[in-house]
Amino acid sequence: MKIKTPTDLEALILCGGLGTRLRKAVPDRPKALAPVAGRVFLDFLLEELSSEGIRRFILCTGYGRHQVEEHIQQNHIDRDVEFSPEPHPLGTGGAVSNALERLRGQVFVVANGDTLCECPVPGLLKAHCDSGALVTMVVSRRYLPGAYGSVRLGKRNEVLAIEPAHCTGAELVHAGIMILGRQAVSRLPSKEQSSLEQDLLQPLIREGSCNVFEVEAPVLDIGTPERLAFCEEYLRNH
Repeated sequence: MKIKTPTDLEALILCGGLGTRLRKAVPDRPKALAPVAGRVFLDFLLEELSSEGIRRFILCTGYGRHQVEEHIQQNHIDRDVEFSPEPHPLGTGGAVSNALERLRGQVFVVANGDTLCECPVPGLLKAHCDSGALVTMVVSRRYLPGAYGSVRLGKRNEVLAIEPAHCTGAELVHAGIMILGRQAVSRLPSKEQSSLEQDLLQPLIREGSCNVFEVEAPVLDIGTPERLAFCEEYLRNH
């Protein structure tokens, strides 16, 4: 694997979802642009990944894509950002597949546009290279209890299952960040609707090709009004 440092990595950010559950609190914009602590959520995500050395970003856009593009052009003119608009809703897997032609490297970070978690990217990259896995997921035990899927591990840190659960605070949960590469994404139907979780992660888990990298940081997501309020409080206080 040629990638040696985070500055060689690109980050693909999934920010094209409809945000149906959040619509009451954020009725006029995509989730990634939700106002939080005096800014928009996407700003925090871009700055966190930039602080870890990532220099190039591809934003997978769908619903509200023109708003996302306008925000980036007005507020992040100095960042290397490219857009990968979906011609129609493609799901998380389809969005990644659709963006492949815009990526320069073989291995890249994928981050949810509605989730924030501090992650030491050099450590994540090393763990991914050392494991030989096709996917390395970032996981944490610090999150707002609720309807997350818990991650069950084997003896070699490989993922055995992602189990639907009402998590209580002790389980590992996916932190919305992973490293994967073209070899893995090639298993998805090209530019067709698909799910990263169901159509890529689950088959790789069955093969033992999905590992994890655990972090101490809390997982902040804005998928519901309640989680948005928690994220607002946390970011204002920290």
